[in-house]
Amino acid sequence: MKATMCSCVDYGLHLTRCAPNKAVEALQRIENHAMRLVTGAARSTSCEALRHWLGIHSIRNRQTILGAKEILRIANTSNHLLYQEIVNRQDEATPQRLTTVKSWVK
Repeated sequence: MKATMCSCVDYGLHLTRCAPNKAVEALQRIENHAMRLVTGAARSTSCEALRHWLGIHSIRNRQTILGAKEILRIANTSNHLLYQEIVNRQDEATPQRLTTVKSWVK
């Protein structure tokens, strides 16, 4: 499940970042159905329990993680076009957030 379904959805995940909620919810329903088919779980089984058991995140959470990884990649690449914008942000919490995110992003 994780290797096939998630890889297909994750391939175009950056495109769904600006998609309407209805479109993302439709993708999430398809993924939920696939989780139930793969595991043989009953319809009454919560999607959160299946995600925990399978070790995957919801589409919105994967979008957030992907965004955090991109910010970290830019912050660690001094010749990136957006490097100065990320590093010189006026928000004082940004360095703390980057440090926090680095600890849980692989």
